[in-house]
Order: sequence, then C-alpha cells, then structure tokens
Amino acid sequence: MSASIYEEITNGIIKSLESGVAPWVKPWSTMPGEGIPINAHTNRPYSGVNVLQLWYAALDKGYDIPQWLTFKQAKERGGQVRKGEHGTKVLFWKINDKEVDGKTEKRFIARSYTVFNVAQVDGIEIVRPKVERYEWESRKYITDLVTSHGIDLRHGGSSAFFRPDMDYIGMPDKDRFPDVSGYYATLLHEMTHWTGHKSRLDRKMRGTFGSPDYAKEELVAELGAAFLCARLGIDGQLQHDSYIKSWLQVLKDDKRAVFVASKLAEQAADYIMEKSKEEKGDDTQRMVAA
Repeated sequence: MSASIYEEITNGIIKSLESGVAPWVKPWSTMPGEGIPINAHTNRPYSGVNVLQLWYAALDKGYDIPQWLTFKQAKERGGQVRKGEHGTKVLFWKINDKEVDGKTEKRFIARSYTVFNVAQVDGIEIVRPKVERYEWESRKYITDLVTSHGIDLRHGGSSAFFRPDMDYIGMPDKDRFPDVSGYYATLLHEMTHWTGHKSRLDRKMRGTFGSPDYAKEELVAELGAAFLCARLGIDGQLQHDSYIKSWLQVLKDDKRAVFVASKLAEQAADYIMEKSKEEKGDDTQRMVAA
C-alpha cells in the first residue's frame, strides 16, 4: 500500500485533533444507528482503523447512519451514488501464500477501496440497524466482565490508573463521577491498559508522561475504550485533553502509528469481550445487526 494512503487517513485524524476534537469521542452516540460502522450490503462490521476513518467521515460530513457501500454494491442493490459525491477510503487486507526457501509464508497485502455512506446513494431502501442492548442495572454487565476476568479492581483516591507492576486497576469511587456512564467509560479505558500486561497481550507499556511510548499506549487505551463503548452502548465521555498534544506529535512523526494503535486497541477490546462470549456461549462481542 502506498504511503499516501497512510498519510491521507492519518492526516484526517490529525486535522480533527488539531481542532480539539478526537474522532473517536462518542461519534456512535450522535448516530441513530449507533455502534460500529457496518457494510450495508454484507451487514459485516468494519474493524481497526476503518472504524476510525468512517467515524471521522460521518462526523465531518454529518452522516447520521453508520452504513456504507462500495459503488458496485450500491449498484447491485439497485441504487446509484449521486453525481459529485466523494467516497471515503477504507482498507482491506488480503492474505497471500508465498514460497520462501521451500517454506510457505503468509503475506498480508493492504489494498484501499472507496465506500459511500447510504446518505450518498439514491434508489435504495435505508434500513436503520437494530442495535442490541444489554439490560443491566447501572451497567452491571461491565462489572461482570471485571469479575469474569478476575481483575483486581480497587476503589479510592482521586485518580484512575493501571499499575502493571502490581497488576491492579485503581478507580475513584463512583460518586466522584458526574454520571454512571462516565465511570464505566473510564473503567473501560483502564481495562484496555490492563490487557497490555506481560501475562496477557504483552504490549510495551513504558515511558513517562509526555514521551512517545507513553502517548502510544494512551492512544491504544483511548481507542480500546471507544471500541468497547460503541459495542456496549456506553455513552460516557472519552478524550483526555492533556494527551492530544502528545498524540499529534506521534501521528505526525509516524503515519502508521494510528494503524498500529487501532489494531492493538481492537485486540484489547476482543480480549475483554471474548471472555463474555465464552461464558455466555453466544456471539456478543459485536453489537450490531448481523
């Protein structure tokens, strides 16, 4: 994949951050469909950096339904992309087998393609997705996730944090938060950090505040919390303003940084949700119509 694709997607996110708004800050709650963007033809959810790209496009253009189609898919549905409309580029990873020294190795090849929001297409029926909602008292389901993973969660003080050396999450008491959703959005941020421990996904969790390594891990945690909030229907406020400057520097220095961060964030979200899937015996990790 050409460097220009990395730059185009990253520059869009940089533009949003420079305006003081992160494209992953509650975009799902502004859309009637809510949740993770889906392909309106296959009903499959998008993943990784494509989620960020489509959230950003929806916010930037004012699309209020998170459904997307390629030009060909729109035509197959009997529709037509309106003349003059500009699409949004997303990525597709193709796996090829290649013989190297007598051994077969898998090579991942990235390709970009263009999708259009259903609001840009005439002649098709727009069906707003039905979003599953878990019913629990005060978002008890997330507390159940903490229990099922055996997370050491301690309350008290005025800071939210994860301590890798002692492997526990510290959270202020719930009454310190303005609302229940704010508490759980913060908890999901710290739970994403928790997945990075060496005994779990083993991410590089190092560096001091303001350093590139620290900023990269905070970006992973913020994106992980955004993905989890979208899947679980949490309307809590994300975005730590104090990190925006560091995130901007990381993205400007490395155009691939957001791709790596979004992949790691999705791995973290899947890790957290997979435990629930195993215990419930059903596919609950993606809360969109399938």
